[in-house]
Amino acid sequence: MRGLNAASRMSDGTTEPFFPGHLPRLGPGAYLGTAIVHWTLTVRDRGTGWLNASFTTRFRWLLLHACARYSVACPVHCLMPDHVHLLLHGLNGQGDQKRFVRFLRRHSNILLVETGHCSGLTHEEC
Repeated sequence: MRGLNAASRMSDGTTEPFFPGHLPRLGPGAYLGTAIVHWTLTVRDRGTGWLNASFTTRFRWLLLHACARYSVACPVHCLMPDHVHLLLHGLNGQGDQKRFVRFLRRHSNILLVETGHCSGLTHEEC
């Protein structure tokens, strides 16, 4: 029996989904360079109530900073009540979307804690 954190590699470089009904992950190289990938980031327990003008403004500044830092463009993003959609495009061979998303998640979690919308997280957990 496979654990929740395990995934098996398929012949095309993707992995089997962790949960039934989920799409398989792309191979590691699919997130590097000039790749274009649609990302969906969910809020813990699909929580709502965090999306307001203050968070949106700070998130856009964070997004801009992350884009410059990791050579990634985000031509389209959509903040929904319980998740975020991002369309990311690597700008050059140095583009690294996985590192971009890791940075964005960590700092978005800090924003949620600072604004009091995520009492379940501490700064150490972010």
